[in-house]
Amino acid sequence: MNKMVFAFDEERAKRDGVDPAALWAMVDGWVDECVKTHHGEYKKEPDPEGGVAYIGLGHETDWDPVFMGVIICSAFSELMARYGKKWLWFYDNGEDIDEDNSCCEDILTQHFEKNEFYQRYHQK
Repeated sequence: MNKMVFAFDEERAKRDGVDPAALWAMVDGWVDECVKTHHGEYKKEPDPEGGVAYIGLGHETDWDPVFMGVIICSAFSELMARYGKKWLWFYDNGEDIDEDNSCCEDILTQHFEKNEFYQRYHQK
């Protein structure tokens, strides 16, 4: 299982004059570009805790470069830095396990902690 889950502070975006659809189009673009590069397929579905999950289909190891590409695409995204409120990457390290036992990285928190660009926009 390999997936990324995104959620945005859509209300804040609207108050700032940003259409939430633009936020989702940005993420769709990153995932589409990286999937095309690595010839993967994915499905997109609502996340039960809010936001949207992008779930990799096919062989698990194919998704490491795809989702790593999404992380690289986002490195200087002002929209993600301003309005992102959840960004998790679930992966299984090559074992056949479910989401409850998978590894999970909080990519958004990592960006806020390590990426100076994100730190400029981060509001607590």
